[in-house]
Amino acid sequence: MPQDTPEKATRRFAACVGRGDLEGAGEIFEVGATVISDEGAVVSGRAAISGILAALVESRTALDVRIDRVIHVGEDLAVVHNQWLFRGLEPDGAVTPNAGTSFTLLRRHPDGLWRLAFSDVDQGGLPKDRSARGAESPPSRGGTVREMPESPDACARAFADGISRGDLERVVALFDIMATFVEEDGNVLTGRDAIRAVIAPFLSPAGKRRMEILRVIPVGSDLAVVYHEWRLALPLAQGGVVPQAGAGVQILRRRAGGEWRVVCDDPTRSAGDA
Repeated sequence: MPQDTPEKATRRFAACVGRGDLEGAGEIFEVGATVISDEGAVVSGRAAISGILAALVESRTALDVRIDRVIHVGEDLAVVHNQWLFRGLEPDGAVTPNAGTSFTLLRRHPDGLWRLAFSDVDQGGLPKDRSARGAESPPSRGGTVREMPESPDACARAFADGISRGDLERVVALFDIMATFVEEDGNVLTGRDAIRAVIAPFLSPAGKRRMEILRVIPVGSDLAVVYHEWRLALPLAQGGVVPQAGAGVQILRRRAGGEWRVVCDDPTRSAGDA
């Protein structure tokens, strides 16, 4: 059997939907996969996801996917940004088009096949209003807890706290040793040492930073997706400051010892901005 890839799995899913193969489309998802609808609803488990797929199949939907970007995270995870176009057939014969962008996380399984672990349809995972967002993480007072976080929420909060405090060592420690970091120009870095070199200037004591966790979404028992926003102001040598702001997404993973770490950080792109 030819070697599978995240790209092939993505196109295989689109082909299954297009030919009305509900079983085939469902099998491309992990048993414990999570899907975020365009309305922000969280649907977990292959059985529940099959209900969403059934509606697509029943509407005789044609699905075209254009893959914009694939970011490999270690040997068995990959982030895929793509653009999609649905063309559903209404009962009266009219064709209803619907287009958008999607952010997906795939995992390679022992059988060599890549399967969807997480899919966010058209940025549905991002809160639609600020009242739905998670609380902003202010800098801690009186020291920082150094133990490794044992939940995805704790990991996200610890990371945001480290950024807000400008605590380089704390932030670097929360990255997995071979984590992936995506720079603003799309360049992909691997490993803590490379990540440290890139983020150190942004955590300068002279600057001011604030990071806000928008949403933490568990994916199965060992993965999580974090949406966040950040703001910073860096001083210029000639005086004044340079304000910057952005939105990003992180992938967290539970390690064998139970602690959670950041395995992928894409700080300048929210899902769907690829």
